[in-house]
Amino acid sequence: PRALSASHTPAVMGQSECKGCSASDPTTDTVTVKIGTLGGTLLADAGASPKTSPKHQLPEEQLECQEEQIKHAEMERAREEEGRRLQFEEQQRLEHGRAAEEQRLELEHAEAQARDVQRTLEQAKLAERTAAERAAAEAAARTAEEARKHAAEEKTRKDAQEKVDCFLKTKGFKTISMPRTSCFTASYPLHVAVQENK
Repeated sequence: PRALSASHTPAVMGQSECKGCSASDPTTDTVTVKIGTLGGTLLADAGASPKTSPKHQLPEEQLECQEEQIKHAEMERAREEEGRRLQFEEQQRLEHGRAAEEQRLELEHAEAQARDVQRTLEQAKLAERTAAERAAAEAAARTAEEARKHAAEEKTRKDAQEKVDCFLKTKGFKTISMPRTSCFTASYPLHVAVQENK
């Protein structure tokens, strides 16, 4: 007869430990089976067959259990490392996205500042052009006013000269500064004009 030990299922992911490593009892967990009966006669007697010692089977079961625990621990470690790797990649992706967003905002801010500077320059040019146009218009107005005054003064002077020339001609004077002489008397145009109240 051969002694067969109860088979233990290997630990599956998620199980904490196998049955063999937990409180096992070698006397209740060991099954003895008699094999080899022929026509009802036993070929081997139960008393004659040597019993397998549970001490020999227990270390094998513990070894299997330890191997399963090691595999389980390695799988857990691999899963944790994968989780850390994925978390690191996600963090890198977020930081890259954050950096890209900051760069985009800085670019938008720089473009807005450039637009403000351009607008300020255009406003300054417009103000300068407006001031120049206003100054030119004022200068043209002054020039026109001066020309008008000069023309008016010239007309007034010309009219006065015509009156003087007419007076001198009608009274027989040659110029305004030369006296008219007749019979030892001299008369000046200014004295005649005062006498006539002109």
